[in-house]
Amino acid sequence: MYDKTKTLLSEKIAVTLANAGIEAAVTDIYESIEACPQPHLGQYAFKTFAVAKQAKMNPKDLGTTLADKLSADKEITAAEQSGPYLNITLSASVIGNILEQGITSTDVMPIATREPHRYLIEHSQPNTHKEMHIGHTRNSVLGDTLCRLLKQAGHHVYAENYHGDEGAHVAKCLWYIGKYNLAPAKGENPGTWLGRMYVASTTEQEEAQGDDAERIKGEISDVLKQIEERHGHYYDMWKETRKWSLDMFHEVYGWLDIKFDGDTCESDVSEASSQVVEDYLAKGVFIKDQGAIGADLSDKNLGFCMLRKSDGRGLYATKDLALALRRFEKEKPDTCVYVVDNRQSHHFKQVFATLDLMGFKEAERCYHLAYEMVETKNGAMSSRKGNIVPILQLIDELESHAKNIIKERYGTEWDEAKIDDVAKKISCSAVRYGMIKVDPESKIVFDMDSWLTMEGHTGPYLQYVYARISSLQRKSEDNTQDGTVNWAKLDKTSELQLLAHLSALNESVDHSCKKLKPNIFASYTYELARKFNAFYAECPINSEPDSETRHARAALVQLSKIYLGTAMDLLGIPRIEQM
Repeated sequence: MYDKTKTLLSEKIAVTLANAGIEAAVTDIYESIEACPQPHLGQYAFKTFAVAKQAKMNPKDLGTTLADKLSADKEITAAEQSGPYLNITLSASVIGNILEQGITSTDVMPIATREPHRYLIEHSQPNTHKEMHIGHTRNSVLGDTLCRLLKQAGHHVYAENYHGDEGAHVAKCLWYIGKYNLAPAKGENPGTWLGRMYVASTTEQEEAQGDDAERIKGEISDVLKQIEERHGHYYDMWKETRKWSLDMFHEVYGWLDIKFDGDTCESDVSEASSQVVEDYLAKGVFIKDQGAIGADLSDKNLGFCMLRKSDGRGLYATKDLALALRRFEKEKPDTCVYVVDNRQSHHFKQVFATLDLMGFKEAERCYHLAYEMVETKNGAMSSRKGNIVPILQLIDELESHAKNIIKERYGTEWDEAKIDDVAKKISCSAVRYGMIKVDPESKIVFDMDSWLTMEGHTGPYLQYVYARISSLQRKSEDNTQDGTVNWAKLDKTSELQLLAHLSALNESVDHSCKKLKPNIFASYTYELARKFNAFYAECPINSEPDSETRHARAALVQLSKIYLGTAMDLLGIPRIEQM
């Protein structure tokens, strides 16, 4: 119960029910209260179903009884029954007095949870020696936003990245570079160049026929063997080029304002994963099948989870086992969340089931947060085929596009440094919000023009509203920190709706965390911006002639800036003071 206003209303309803001889828990009442879908009818809608069933009453009759009694409460300005719902409006004084405790702050206080949870969130996971593209940003932003929200909800969070730096894709790339003795051009980003080399090597291998195909396969296998055995020319090349990829990734993370507590690669757990296979084969947990070693999961309808191929090489699952064992021993999370696209759902079902088969009791604390893919207007992307939107190229295009928009508005007022700074922030917000505003289970179609617009469901729209609030404050002569605020002066529908929505911020955070769906909070933030704009359109603020009303509205503007700014921070949307 993190919405203090809704908690107060729940307590009032509980007392009213008790006076009528009906017992109902405050927590149950709280869960039955939601935002009224029709603002003109009230701020809150209390669903009477559950309490009516407990009291053996008709929901409509219970609503009528409550409406009559609650209407007598001076802090409730309206209580009207509508079918099985009771629409309620609390006075601005009640909500304002609750919210103004933080009016001198710059951020909303985090939730003080009594039972903080330890989360390990694995996210991003771009493979080295491949291009980092727009699709990777969904994973990265989804995981990072979840980390931010969990921290606001009072939990302990350890964010970890995990890179695929071994395997056939790396060997293909290095084989091609070595075969033609290639190197990136002067000034070219070497990480981006590696991605192009991977595409070229894949194309050459796929086009090879007969003896050429077998020869190439053998040469790539030799490269992979050098990497796995940690010696030779290609191993030295692997160490150097891997750093190129990691440097490119960190450049992107810096732009997106994403930070990790740990950065792990497949190669870090290769030796340990091999030992896991040996140990559990000896224990009789794993079995051999046609030269391969794995776990028989047929009793769980998950088939055979291969952990070592007949040629002696491990697989992704092998390393995921060792990684899980290491994580729970070192970081001791209560829950380990793997943010990975839904194509890997079967893989993680096998990994978690294998951990359980091994007697690893923490297996039940592993969770796969699956998400849908990002597509362009031309369809799905593939690093192997090269039909992707490279992230560094996209960043340049976004910022260039944003600069053109800004120059049209402020070209004669702003210098180049300011234009560059705001363009970067707008571009970052476009990507971050575009990747987080929809349910993880839904596909995303990337569209640069629609994501950069300052109107509608976009990151730049949030920034525009925040800048509008800042502009109002710069033009105001009212110091909201001085003098008592007469919140009762706020009686317009837009004012009352905005107050109630502000109060719900941490509840929305909690809801997002419980569902592991940051899009819930993104929707809350968008609605906050919309409700502020509705208030701005309906109510004169700096031009209001009545001093008490003007002061109360200035205080509401200040609260809106604090709450919208905090919400943007939690979504990773940069604040902008002027747009």
